[in-house]
Amino acid sequence: MFEKHPHFSGSELFAPVLREVALPGDDVAAFLQHATAFARERCFGSLSAYVLAPPHVLAGSRAAVDAAIAALPHGTIAINTWTGVGYGLGSTPWGVRPAAPIEHGSGWTRNTTGRDVERVVIEAPFRPHPLPPWSTSHRAARAMLRAL
Repeated sequence: MFEKHPHFSGSELFAPVLREVALPGDDVAAFLQHATAFARERCFGSLSAYVLAPPHVLAGSRAAVDAAIAALPHGTIAINTWTGVGYGLGSTPWGVRPAAPIEHGSGWTRNTTGRDVERVVIEAPFRPHPLPPWSTSHRAARAMLRAL
């Protein structure tokens, strides 16, 4: 059922990669079970993961989405936003969960909270307003980033 693509699944790529893989599922919960299994079993690295879903899917299937997030081995999970926001906040830890298999890496950086944190989940609107400065269609990104 799962395809093997060694260039995208066999090693961790330290760059944003969007890969589309058709997975079965008659409803959101079934699809999410297959998607989380795919992420755990076929994708190398567990630093961060994205969950992209329109608001009506999140609202109607929040329990299934939360269960999928709990099943992922990733240290930072972004729902409808860029995982770099978690890193850029400066106060959130960034790294791999302690329970993750060693082939996924180990350790945290910048855990300024002083707490034993295993995961960071950040969430943003599906279509944010105003546009974040990393958006390719942001017309004043340079000025905004300088101001920040």
